Amino acid sequence: MVFISKDNWDTITNESLKACVDFLRSCDPAGLAIGKHIVTEDIFCNVMEYETKIVDGDVFETHRAYADVQVLGAGTEKIALPAGKIEFMPYLEENDNEPCTSESRTYVRLTAGDLCVLLPGEPHLPGVAEMAAAPVKKLVFKIPAGKL
Repeated sequence: MVFISKDNWDTITNESLKACVDFLRSCDPAGLAIGKHIVTEDIFCNVMEYETKIVDGDVFETHRAYADVQVLGAGTEKIALPAGKIEFMPYLEENDNEPCTSESRTYVRLTAGDLCVLLPGEPHLPGVAEMAAAPVKKLVFKIPAGKL
């Protein structure tokens, strides 16, 4: 997992991540239409709105085919990361998800403009509330494995 604040976007050297940042700079992320947006021939972005949630024992997700670059257009959320032994469940190829659980977790806090890069195989649980459920608008860029 790599965390990049908006203040550090100019330090990005990877071409795939630069394409994501260029896309973000070309639009108003908070005003972007819900749904799938094509960024490049290989990269797309899913835009969604939801309420964050308090988690207790929820299942993490991992991906094999794509890396995630998660960015908030509006709101604040935490992404849970496993901090203990990980137990994997069967891979679901149709939605590129290998669910897993962990005995304990740690968190990364995202605010509008922060990038959280999650490589294939890195378990994560997005959408975690800070103190209480709150609305967020999120952009999740999908970059093919091997392009980072």
